[in-house]
Amino acid sequence: GVFPEAEQDPVIQVAGVVQRQGEREPFLRTVLTLGSCAPILGCRVLSFQREEELLQVRGGV
Repeated sequence: GVFPEAEQDPVIQVAGVVQRQGEREPFLRTVLTLGSCAPILGCRVLSFQREEELLQVRGGV
């Protein structure tokens, strides 16, 4: 494989899971997506129209 090229391979999704050490289950599951996607059970899904907006998301997601 080849590392993605920013001009040719846009970021379409970023996902994150946060789990406290010692706990069995994550307390936060978030998916950031370009455009829309189907709901994902147990996840908070945030949709963006532009790749730039998706990549500029900061804490508090």
